[in-house]
Formats: sequence, C-alpha cells, structure tokens
Amino acid sequence: MRYLFLPLLLALGASPATAQTGAIEVPGNASCKRVVSSQTDDPDAYRAIGFWLGGFLSAANAYETEVFDLTPWQPLEVSTAQIVSYCQANPQARLVDAAAAYIAFLRPDALTEESGLARIGTGDDQLVLYEAVVDRIRDALIARDLLPADATGFDADAVQALTTFQGRNGLPETGRPDSQTLLRLFRADDG
Repeated sequence: MRYLFLPLLLALGASPATAQTGAIEVPGNASCKRVVSSQTDDPDAYRAIGFWLGGFLSAANAYETEVFDLTPWQPLEVSTAQIVSYCQANPQARLVDAAAAYIAFLRPDALTEESGLARIGTGDDQLVLYEAVVDRIRDALIARDLLPADATGFDADAVQALTTFQGRNGLPETGRPDSQTLLRLFRADDG
C-alpha cells in the first residue's frame, strides 16, 4: 500500500508546492530526507512527525471547506506511512509540502458532512467505521457486481463480497475493510 500513494498522487496532478503564508512549526519544516531517516534512526522524531501530521490533518478538517473528515477510514499510522512513501520519492521537499500534497490526494475520499458510526464484525473482531464509509463500501461492491443492487448494511454477504474483491486484487482475504483494501476499493479503476 505504501507505493499506491505516490502514483495516485501524481495521477491526480497534486503538487508538493504549498501556498502557505504562515509560520510552519517544527517538525513541519523538516526535509523529507529527515522524515525518511527518522523512521529508523530516531523513533522519537518519527513519533513527533506522526503527532504533527495528526494535528495538521485535524486543522485541515476544521478549516477546509466542504470537509468533515479527510481521513474517514485511514488511521494515522497509514497516513504517516504514505507521507514517508512520498518523502522517499521527494527527499528535497519539506514535511509540510508532503502533507499538503497528501491532503490534495485525500480530498476525493473525504467525508463532507458528519456521519454516524457503524460497528462491523462481532466480538473482539469489531471495527468501527462511519456509516457513510460502510455505504460507500457497499456501493463499490455493488458497482463491481459482487453484491446485489438491493444489498443493505454490512452483513455476511458483504463480508464474502469483500473477501472476493481482496482475492482478486492480491490482498489478504480477511473480509475486513482494512485500509489497504479500502484504498484499492475506492481508488481502483477495475477490480
């Protein structure tokens, strides 16, 4: 999944350039080269980068127009890994530039309004997602003829359909709507 971000970002025409006018707090001004090296050389700095990114994304959620949540199904660990992937390809960029490009990449999948929460799975294997994301999963599976058009919710048939999608796309066949599966499901032209 780490390598899906960069080609998708480039395909969307996102640019690492930002039109910022304010001060960027540390570690936002760190070079992408530093971001990449901190992953193995400085765990505390890498953790700080993740916290900074979480704050940056939260601020974007608050200040972007027509956005409720830019990362409705992506945990911060996935977002940080995608930033590192971008930084590996753009070592001279700054972290803030990578984050701005990442926001441009996320915008098509952002929730534009508040959504209730849905629990998927049973017992200790439960996952909580926005209802709007569950609807989008179902719609994507219907569009691929993996579920009937009148399907509702996320039941055993939806789990089987998602498992089939995962198998067709070389993903672990868990039936769980994990981040890797959702990225492929929501961004794939085929599958």
